[in-house]
Amino acid sequence: MDAPAENKIRVKENPTSVSDSSWPNLFGPNHQSQIVDSNLPGHLTEVPNEVWRIPVGTGYSAPVLADDRVFLSHRLKDEEIIECFSAIDGTSQWKFAFPATYECTFEYSSGPYSTLVLAEDNLIAVGQSGHTYCLQQRDGKKVWSRDLFADYQLSPGEWPVAASGIIVKDTFIFNLGGTKANAGIIALDINTGETRWTNTQHEAGHATPNLMKVGNRTYVLMVTGNGLHSIDAASGKECWFLPLRRKKAETYNAVSPVVFKDIACMVTGPGPGTMVVRVDAKNVPEILWQNRRILDSQYTNLICIDGFLFGFTPMKQGGPELRCIDLPNEKLCWKWKAKLGRAMMVVCNETIIILGEKGNLAAIELSSSGVKELFRTESPVLSQPCYSAPAIYDSKLYLRNEKNLVCLQLR
Repeated sequence: MDAPAENKIRVKENPTSVSDSSWPNLFGPNHQSQIVDSNLPGHLTEVPNEVWRIPVGTGYSAPVLADDRVFLSHRLKDEEIIECFSAIDGTSQWKFAFPATYECTFEYSSGPYSTLVLAEDNLIAVGQSGHTYCLQQRDGKKVWSRDLFADYQLSPGEWPVAASGIIVKDTFIFNLGGTKANAGIIALDINTGETRWTNTQHEAGHATPNLMKVGNRTYVLMVTGNGLHSIDAASGKECWFLPLRRKKAETYNAVSPVVFKDIACMVTGPGPGTMVVRVDAKNVPEILWQNRRILDSQYTNLICIDGFLFGFTPMKQGGPELRCIDLPNEKLCWKWKAKLGRAMMVVCNETIIILGEKGNLAAIELSSSGVKELFRTESPVLSQPCYSAPAIYDSKLYLRNEKNLVCLQLR
């Protein structure tokens, strides 16, 4: 197997590391939890200053940003709210509310979990019970709506809708899990809400799709409740499927896949672990390796840069701890007991910024040779639990828990 060149991670040469004027969906403009910001140094060594903090409702959905506005889905009592805030000072610009009836029977939030997706001048939100809305970004006015549970014969399950969608051209693609109506994966026209196609009888996972370019074509890489899929975005044709899931009840695939050149990686746990796939020029997959112990993240995000994979283990595998893996070569480079719990990450330039589940914020150098901590907050920036992914926009870091949304100035 071919190894990444040298031991230094080439951030700016990575084709998925491109600056963007927005953070339009979960995990950012390239679906890789990474951004290059020319206004900031490579290594961020100072604790960021707080710019503003505002109260918000419950849920694990992450903020998305564009045009100096922050968009967030959250819940207050019996209403699910899609709200737009000023990215400058946090003031509310508009809000759109609809009934929220789901109640989680576990110790976790009753939602919403799914993150908004920005689409040109609109945004698309999938609510905790399948109610889907397309709203105008400028004023929150409704463009169209769908009741996907009613349309595709679903009933509320143990968890609210937790997956987030992806937009390919003018199509919104989503892992709905409509097993009765051949609507495991669906595609909607972003302008009208009409169904473009449906396919598979696979259950819903809690992951967000990624994109993989093969030759001159781009395919949707989707982790459902059953495993890893390659989907043709235009037709909905399933190009290939590789099963990977935990068989224990009440467990779900919840980690979004990552891509490095012709390699795709799926991680799920605790238990099943990591599956790494190489795809040839005809979009035919070959499993490079599978390993139950090297990494089996539960729901936290993965970051893959220059062939090195970073991810947190769950609590049952001697963790939680952060691990770095040479992806093509199945090599564990290092592991670090960060004392941050099951944390969410984002990369800015050559720095990995980490939000711990108890609300502490830390940063380390982006490196495959070892861990160098750059900063750590003395006290939490948010109260626990913190399960939502960070977002970066205009040199600022946006974080949330189930009480507050906070904006921090990166330095």
